Amino acid sequence: MRSKIIPEEEIDFYNAYRSSKKFSRISVAGLALIKPELGQHQNFVYSFFSNLGCNPTILPTIRITHDQWMSIYSDRIKDFPEIVFLYFTQRALGLTPVLFNYPKHEDYVKNNININSLLVTDHNDLAEIFNIVYCGHANVKTPNTIRWEVTRPILIANGFSRMDGFASALDPFDYFSQMPTKFNFGAFNGIHLPDNYEECLANTETLFGENSHELFTRISR
Repeated sequence: MRSKIIPEEEIDFYNAYRSSKKFSRISVAGLALIKPELGQHQNFVYSFFSNLGCNPTILPTIRITHDQWMSIYSDRIKDFPEIVFLYFTQRALGLTPVLFNYPKHEDYVKNNININSLLVTDHNDLAEIFNIVYCGHANVKTPNTIRWEVTRPILIANGFSRMDGFASALDPFDYFSQMPTKFNFGAFNGIHLPDNYEECLANTETLFGENSHELFTRISR
């Protein structure tokens, strides 16, 4: 399946968002960020969201500033020193935003997923529910999640299990090549998903400006 990619000239978030009619009648819009380690395999990410009925749209890659990176990944600063290498990689190569619709409660029911049994702080927070159900890990077996089913196979193909090939270009000082594979798949997980809707709004405002919150209207249930 071929992904829909917004042209470079429409990088302005408001115009890019409005240019896709599929977002005109949504309850909650979501944001994901594809990381550099996935290379040119964005279509696999697109297919995952599409198969869930999330109507994804891929925007052009953004070369983020220092302040933007610090805002999005402030909780990762403690992961020193690997976070330093990830910082320079993502600053240099950029992050690719994906806009999509979070599944609604009834969508989980159709897929036999009992969201009432999930350990979430707010069962009305569709971003938190999505993260718990579909984010997963690239270094821990978590079936039916994007990091295990989508990004892990791409990471293996790109050489991150042995830090060779494409992966070696992201490890110029051979730091990760000396680490266990499980550690590297934890550091290079391929995609960023906000933990909850508040973080989703914050990430979106960080990347696209103060008016972006108008596009993320939350519907009370």
